[in-house]
Amino acid sequence: MKDTVIMNVRIVTPGVVIDHGTLTARDGRIVSITRGAAAANVDAVDGRGRLLLPGFIDLHNDGIEQELEPRPRAVIPLSVALPAMESRLVSHGITTIFHSFSFMDGREGSLESEHLEPTIRELNRLRRTGVIRHLVHARYEMVEIQHFERLCRLIDDRQVGLVSLMDHTPGQGQYRNVEHLVSYYARKYNSTRAEVDALIEERSRKALNPAVGAILEKLAALARAAGLPIASHDDDTPEKVARMRDLGVSISEFPVDPAAALAAARGGLHVAVGAPNVLRGKSTTDNLSAIEAIASNAADILCSDYYTPAMLHAVFRLVRDRVLPIADAVRMASIHPARAAGLDTELGSLEVGKRADMILVNDMEVPVVVGAWVSGHRVYEKRDGTLDVMGDRWAEEAALPLPEAARAV
Repeated sequence: MKDTVIMNVRIVTPGVVIDHGTLTARDGRIVSITRGAAAANVDAVDGRGRLLLPGFIDLHNDGIEQELEPRPRAVIPLSVALPAMESRLVSHGITTIFHSFSFMDGREGSLESEHLEPTIRELNRLRRTGVIRHLVHARYEMVEIQHFERLCRLIDDRQVGLVSLMDHTPGQGQYRNVEHLVSYYARKYNSTRAEVDALIEERSRKALNPAVGAILEKLAALARAAGLPIASHDDDTPEKVARMRDLGVSISEFPVDPAAALAAARGGLHVAVGAPNVLRGKSTTDNLSAIEAIASNAADILCSDYYTPAMLHAVFRLVRDRVLPIADAVRMASIHPARAAGLDTELGSLEVGKRADMILVNDMEVPVVVGAWVSGHRVYEKRDGTLDVMGDRWAEEAALPLPEAARAV
């Protein structure tokens, strides 16, 4: 395999930005990062002053379930859905993805229970043909103990890369204010108040099952023994953070309260916040402000959550708003999630010896990924003139009236 050389770029390393830089990858790994142009006889990509960043690592992306079932009972084959989703992921800079599968019943766990296990096994089979890295994030709803054995089998068979422990029981966590649950179901599912009240009653009843706690401890012990990172979800108090840490949790995912986020960070946990929260400037349920948490050193990881493009745009909003310098903001989408997932010896930063997972970004104001490489192989290209002279032709066509532009194709 010939070397991949990208020159005339601003290379964002974990600590500094190297202007007028050249990066060389060989056999899938970075072999040199230097300041200055490549040698005259080297076949290099001219980045034209763009930013070269490490590929983003997304620990929590909810898109796979929607991709598989875009309408109720309209199930799309995974062999069709996964490549379609993969194209969107890499176009927004994500080169390693943890697909979130919900082990819970009801509308929020969109896949039917019997489809969960075979779908996850099929994804792990198909990932060998993917152009980016695919892993599984198993979201276990604590009170849904009927899913326990299914998840145990998947962990035993090394089908899972991350386990998170969720509790959507109304009155705490994400739904401390029960009216937010009522509003969410009314807007998304057109549910009546009576239907939501029935859901609240059912979840509250399940939470009283004395088996919930014991099974949760068994699951956490199994995940720890398998060497899997464990995340808590929607922590709302420092006391809950402490309980989760006792179970072996190392990631506090989407804490809903500033005190909980700060307790998690001070307790040595990684704290993940939603990139949509950063992009929009607020939570959809008036919970923790991700920007405020980041500014107070109470969060260190960005996840795309429910909106894939948010990862890229959140990173650059943090820079534009002077919340973080660019190297720090990029770390929230790269080396920090890599470290939380135990992947940091291979992935997550542009450093000699690591896998050459890289993205080329063309602008700070409205960032666009114009090129992406995984292990040194170019897997995505957007023809904007950065990587191909066709960009000039396309720019000319875009300026023409529609009939003339159509004839020019």
